[in-house]
Amino acid sequence: MPATSNDPWSAFDTIAPEYGTANWQNLVANSPITQGILGPISPEVQRQIDIGSRAAAIYGETGALRPQLIDPNKSANDPNNWDPDSAEQLHQARTNLAAMYGTVNPHMKPKLPDDLSNPAQKQQWVLAMKAAQDSMDTKLDPSLLNMAMHQDGIGPPVVQKWINTGLSPSLQMGPFVNPVPASLDSVNKGKAIAKGPRAFIDFYGKN
Repeated sequence: MPATSNDPWSAFDTIAPEYGTANWQNLVANSPITQGILGPISPEVQRQIDIGSRAAAIYGETGALRPQLIDPNKSANDPNNWDPDSAEQLHQARTNLAAMYGTVNPHMKPKLPDDLSNPAQKQQWVLAMKAAQDSMDTKLDPSLLNMAMHQDGIGPPVVQKWINTGLSPSLQMGPFVNPVPASLDSVNKGKAIAKGPRAFIDFYGKN
């Protein structure tokens, strides 16, 4: 349920206005699954809380990514310049990420848009909400435990702690475009991925 105004919480307030915008923001920003926080609530309200939480995880982890571009010299924010197959794969990767965040891995980095009057931020929030909605009915491979991202050939392709535990990539999705620069230090520590046209989302699981 994407928001229909510059207020990303309007969708939530429509369903349960008695909880108020501040409560929604707190829940979505700070909790992956929020059962019990508000006391008894209806299944429909709980579902919307969970969708919002998952959308924040998608936005925080992958909000910088774009599908492969038809013309790399044109805007990465123009959907008409997105390769359709790549756009669908990015949507599926985000759906998988959200389903993982809502179940086996609550340790991602949820983030909310800073300013939905910014067209790029609003675009990515709407896409995050759509993927979060779809994730509610997604059944993940039970062996998948975590995810990470890397730019092909730049920085570590696998976060070192996952190498140390003997876990290996079970599913790799991409390549996608990351138009946002990152510091080399952040890239080398696995905290960010480098700018470039070959960004991958790696899902990890049991060997």
